[in-house]
Amino acid sequence: MKLGRLIAMGLVAWLCASSTAFAASLARLIELKGEVSVLTQGDADWHPAREAEELSAGDAVKTGARSEVTVARHDGTTVALLPFAQLLIEDERGFLLQAGRVWSHFTKALGAPFFIRTPHATALIRGTTLGVAFEEERSRVTVYEGLVEVRDRAERSQDVAGGFRVDVDRMGRLQRLERAESRELDEGRTFRLRRGLERAESRGVERALVTGRGGRTMREDRQIAGAQRDLRRLGRQERQELRQQRMDKVERRLEDAAQRVRQDQEDRRERRAEKLLEKLRGPGR
Repeated sequence: MKLGRLIAMGLVAWLCASSTAFAASLARLIELKGEVSVLTQGDADWHPAREAEELSAGDAVKTGARSEVTVARHDGTTVALLPFAQLLIEDERGFLLQAGRVWSHFTKALGAPFFIRTPHATALIRGTTLGVAFEEERSRVTVYEGLVEVRDRAERSQDVAGGFRVDVDRMGRLQRLERAESRELDEGRTFRLRRGLERAESRGVERALVTGRGGRTMREDRQIAGAQRDLRRLGRQERQELRQQRMDKVERRLEDAAQRVRQDQEDRRERRAEKLLEKLRGPGR
């Protein structure tokens, strides 16, 4: 009886531990290439990563030279680490990028948005494809498809649509919205092609053509509208900067003119003083 009771207690403990470990798993590693390491929360040393290794909150992943790996969440979200990148899984909503660059595709968020943050900035995501890069001098968020809200340390925010990017400097200050470089968009396109996302979108466009939407899906319409808003916002920023530059130039000219007037007044006073001294001395002195 005692032996049976001990076996039963051990089985219950094993089942509880297994269920807890399964429940804590938030993602797994796929598409390992090269040197990839994992730091499990609570451990002091990194260990070599394994294909399909489960990851929980607090675990970190890093890649070496010519190495890549993809973190696949159970909801379909994928985050691909490029060489020399390091990523920490914070919780079921997001990640902390500690070094390097990643490209990611997030499924549609229900409730609070997903996020990828760096020491400089936070990208709030509700379903999109984006790249995030972190280095000592800046963080950069590049959006390939969808719309992302980027916040800096002071909680200033900027909406970034597909085809655009924004930087946050080392002091945590949001910079001006810019068009993404073709090299960056090519990286995003390659990331999507490897996961079949571009093919799925193409089928959506074909269905739209059949239904008479002029070759555009509702998602593409929203992207175009968002890009147009960003262009208008960018135009306003440029006009404000131009006005400020003109005002600065006018102020410099006024200051130069005032300086010349002050100098002329000083010169006139000196000449008057010299003439007055000559009169006081009188002739022959």
